Amino acid sequence: VDLKSRHFTDYLSFSPLKGTDIPLEALFVSLADKYDALRSPRHYKPAFTHEKTISILQKDDRSGITGEHVFGDKIMQLFMDNHLKFNEIYETMKD
Repeated sequence: VDLKSRHFTDYLSFSPLKGTDIPLEALFVSLADKYDALRSPRHYKPAFTHEKTISILQKDDRSGITGEHVFGDKIMQLFMDNHLKFNEIYETMKD
């Protein structure tokens, strides 16, 4: 497939990775990106506190999907073990 193709039919054979097929690096980056997006103000939402962000990552209040479902049990446990470091990094680099 030519990845510059503008025809959606060229991409129908693609399927997203699932479960253990997703590289750990991609899950780590995805979690960090979601944390940053929740903490940062956007034109459509205010910045959330660290506590509110953790709550949403553990279980999204709109969809009910848990962090374990999105990122896996081990990665969510690693995040919970290190969430204070995430807050420290965010607070020192938010500008």
